[in-house]
Amino acid sequence: MPVYAEYGGGVRLAVVMSPVMPEWDKGEFFAPLTEKLVAAGFRVRIFDTLSLLEDGPADFARLFDAWSRELEVLGEIELLAGSALGGCLAQTLLYRLGGVRAKKALLISAPSKADDRLNYRLGAMADLAGQRRLEEALMLLNRYVLPEGVQAASPMEDITGDRLNQCRRLEQGFGLLRDIDVTEQIRAYAGRLLHVYGEQSQLVRDVNVACGDHGGHARLEVKGGGMRPLQDDPDGVVRAVREHLEIAL
Repeated sequence: MPVYAEYGGGVRLAVVMSPVMPEWDKGEFFAPLTEKLVAAGFRVRIFDTLSLLEDGPADFARLFDAWSRELEVLGEIELLAGSALGGCLAQTLLYRLGGVRAKKALLISAPSKADDRLNYRLGAMADLAGQRRLEEALMLLNRYVLPEGVQAASPMEDITGDRLNQCRRLEQGFGLLRDIDVTEQIRAYAGRLLHVYGEQSQLVRDVNVACGDHGGHARLEVKGGGMRPLQDDPDGVVRAVREHLEIAL
């Protein structure tokens, strides 16, 4: 069963797919936009993307099929958003749902195509998690989500919870993105779309992002930002959503 958190009670639906995280944070990663969308009359449903993972080796096609079935029963989606893995998955879901069922899209640090650098760094984190070296995998993740050259402000907190499940989530989640290429699917989407990524991201960069060749697709490169542009420049992201996606936040 899919795991999700829902906020607001508006008639317009926003669906958000989460990034890879060792434990589900109940949608906190999207909080700066959740509050704005709820205030604008949306119902915001934020899914734990990894909650439909199967046992065994990670398989992007199977995960896509599982989420397609879940989203198709929701009816019209005004905004489909996703971060990192969730954003990559959202790009394939947009292709399936099209501009009738999913009108607009917001992709945050979401790779359309992996390059050698992204593959190497994703692989390093997945391999550490696969070896049950959870602390090392999380330390690397905490380093990579920051902008290039920025040091972590404080040491990592003690790990709590199910360590084996956390390793599984990291190993499978990052493994799903290695060698990913959804360029054709995202270019075929005819709705309005906004890609947001950090100028100084250590993972998803401009070379990993694809858009269609028409005015409905746009990019926002957050100056000095890393993998978390919603935290690095929330006002800039909100402004871009308002102006390009034409959502009155």
